[in-house]
Amino acid sequence: MTSQQSKIWLIHHKARFGENSPMNYDGSEFALAIGVVAAPSLAQAVTLLDVFFESKVMELVDINSCEIYASNSFTDDLNESKEIRAGVGELDRRGVPVALACGKSSESAAAGVE
Repeated sequence: MTSQQSKIWLIHHKARFGENSPMNYDGSEFALAIGVVAAPSLAQAVTLLDVFFESKVMELVDINSCEIYASNSFTDDLNESKEIRAGVGELDRRGVPVALACGKSSESAAAGVE
């Protein structure tokens, strides 16, 4: 994590792909995902997520829910829990403030891909 005072925020969101976004692999209009963000406050976490998306030619368009990650949560073997744990690990391993988990593009959602 980037700071000892940071919490890890899980921000369930919708983001729109820009025309030249390197994150758009299938021609989708948007993606649904969980931002795993290290920040002292929710406001700072949302700002970091915005900056991350700007760097990927994307725009945060909706936040569905936010929660603070607790190390004793997400301990089961469900895919969502595994991806969230991997995102938390990425923050530590790479020393970055933002990782994404459970991403699903609008095209994969329309096709029924889980």
